[in-house]
Amino acid sequence: MPHGNATLPTMNMLPRICFSLLALSLSGTLTAQSSPIDGLDKFVNAAMKEWSVPGLALAIVKDDKIVYAQGYGVREMNKPGRVDDRTLFAIASNSKAFTCAALSLLVEEGKLAWNDKVSEILPWFHLHDALATRDLRVVDLVVHRVGLPTFGGDHLWIGSKMARREVLERIRHQKLVAPFRSKFHYQNILYTAAGEIIPAKTGKSWTEFVTTRLFKPLEMNDTLTSVRELKGLENVAVPHEIRGGKMTTMDYDDVDSIKAAAGINSNVRDVAQWLRMHLAGGKQVLSQKSVHEMQQCKTPLGVSAGRTRVLGTHYRSYGLGWFTEDYKGRKLVSHGGALTGMISETLFVPEENLGVVVLTNMAMNSLTTVITRRVVDHYLKVKGPDWNQLYLGFSKNSKQRDTASEKALQARRQGNTSPSFPLKAYTGTYHNPVPGEAKVTQKDGKLYFFYNTRHHGYLSHWQHDTFRIVWINNIMDMKEKAFVRFELDEKSQVTKLHTTWYHPITFDRR
Repeated sequence: MPHGNATLPTMNMLPRICFSLLALSLSGTLTAQSSPIDGLDKFVNAAMKEWSVPGLALAIVKDDKIVYAQGYGVREMNKPGRVDDRTLFAIASNSKAFTCAALSLLVEEGKLAWNDKVSEILPWFHLHDALATRDLRVVDLVVHRVGLPTFGGDHLWIGSKMARREVLERIRHQKLVAPFRSKFHYQNILYTAAGEIIPAKTGKSWTEFVTTRLFKPLEMNDTLTSVRELKGLENVAVPHEIRGGKMTTMDYDDVDSIKAAAGINSNVRDVAQWLRMHLAGGKQVLSQKSVHEMQQCKTPLGVSAGRTRVLGTHYRSYGLGWFTEDYKGRKLVSHGGALTGMISETLFVPEENLGVVVLTNMAMNSLTTVITRRVVDHYLKVKGPDWNQLYLGFSKNSKQRDTASEKALQARRQGNTSPSFPLKAYTGTYHNPVPGEAKVTQKDGKLYFFYNTRHHGYLSHWQHDTFRIVWINNIMDMKEKAFVRFELDEKSQVTKLHTTWYHPITFDRR
């Protein structure tokens, strides 16, 4: 779910022009709207059709000026409302850099140090590993190296009404999948914990702090931190996804319980102000020392041979809310964001005083990366790959791999088997200390699994005591199908249920 990716992503992770002349302020902007890159509008419109993206907004910052801020397409399919530079989108995991900036302010003020122990600030927060809990530092929460599984614990808030404190307290039951500080695993729950440091140190909520200390000084006047604040507003992009082969509108994810990881809704003009600050322009709410520190390598990432061959990448890392990598002799600093029906990306090149933000209202797509990289190539005056065809190729290859994987599964399936018991014997309540309770019932003559509104569906018999579930309202980057395997004990009693969301989960039958 909410995630950022500065890699060449897989698709599992990972119209029309609305032209308006804007009366722009004098804070480093143009007086009329025109594309600074020949053919850019034509390229964006054509690529939107290839990626089936209904609406998109783009802004470019160069030499402390917002040289372009433009909307394309529509806010909602089959409706006339056009996207413009003020249209609000969920920026998802692009929120993480704001949390790191907020913590940086506390560091500058002497109220916090990055190496402070979390246990001394949030004594109620525990990991499954007691030694890791004891040595967990503030910086560990935001650099994805604690050892919790990628997206581990996200099922606690996706489709759930669970309060933030309960989400964070339940993570103590989630086992680490790698030694502490040994490996990169992308995490939203730990960023949520990082957000709780702010009220612990200031007495102000994360929302109040980032609004007064970041949004207002940067004149990000349209930026909001709750999906509830979008109600009644007109200029809001609607999330879209392809379901059953057809484009459909989706509801916004309720991310209020993990705001510090993914809670911000904004537009490209506001985000451009944020980029200006990181490029040493505009209002400097952070010291340049802190801005520089946010871009430093905290957790190194691998570079595949294919990436080096295609893009010439030699290093990749994660800093404080930002991915960094090299490209054509320059450092790129970026982050992506993904929630239901929304994909976004922010990117800047410090040495070129260049920043780009792209927001879209359809998931999944790689169009955000396609556009940001095309803009970078223009300003660096280099010839990069055909980004659109490159990422369309990744998408095609991913679908082909999924098809081949399904064929292989079907070939290995053992035919002519039956469940050990009548279906009723598998029904009941199952429990895991992290997610809590899940239920298996009989519905319409089939077994039906329910955990919450994003993790439920009918079970079809696969083989023996293994069933297959097709998630009814699955998360965009979660596999559409999964296996549910029931475990029996020596007394022929159904005792456990094994399934997989982002990672394997075992429920004990009560």
